[in-house]
Amino acid sequence: HAAIDRGSVEALVNPVHSLKSSSANVGAMQLSDLAREAERLARGGNLSDASAAFRAVEAAYQVAEEALRDHVDNASAA
Repeated sequence: HAAIDRGSVEALVNPVHSLKSSSANVGAMQLSDLAREAERLARGGNLSDASAAFRAVEAAYQVAEEALRDHVDNASAA
């Protein structure tokens, strides 16, 4: 959240843009959609709403990470 505190739009947009694409590639569509919205808000300069969107992205990332770990563990066990 340091980038939000500094008001650094590029520091916000670049990682979330990558996350948007990467998460879609692995089927984490909720994460991808939230990243898209966070990117849109940051590009629009709406850092207050972007901050809330980034918190939602962080939560969705945790869910997606756990699901992917479970998938890999199950595939390894098979």
